Amino acid sequence: MKRDAQTVAQLSAQAMWGENTTSQTLGMRIEEVGPGFAVLSMSVASTMVNGHGYCHGGYIFALTDSAFAFAATPAINATSLSIAISPTLRPAVWACASPLRRRSANAASAAGSTM
Repeated sequence: MKRDAQTVAQLSAQAMWGENTTSQTLGMRIEEVGPGFAVLSMSVASTMVNGHGYCHGGYIFALTDSAFAFAATPAINATSLSIAISPTLRPAVWACASPLRRRSANAASAAGSTM
């Protein structure tokens, strides 16, 4: 049975989420997932802030890493990643979008985000 890309992305996310205790423990939520992209959010608890009162970079990295994993797992030939982090006022909910770009002949100039 052949599945469309959206169904594959959603089923992959469901399967991964069930085993992803780190993201669950940190309070992350999958807001949206699709072929080559994922949007996750995370509420920032008072125990997650640095000395300046902002979310510690390690937690932000964990959120971006999780968004990348949910976006990349069902994708094929993904070669670059673009991350958008949208903080709100404290206490914060951080959202992280992770669209993947496909390999192309001109990948080096694709939105300046080639890795």
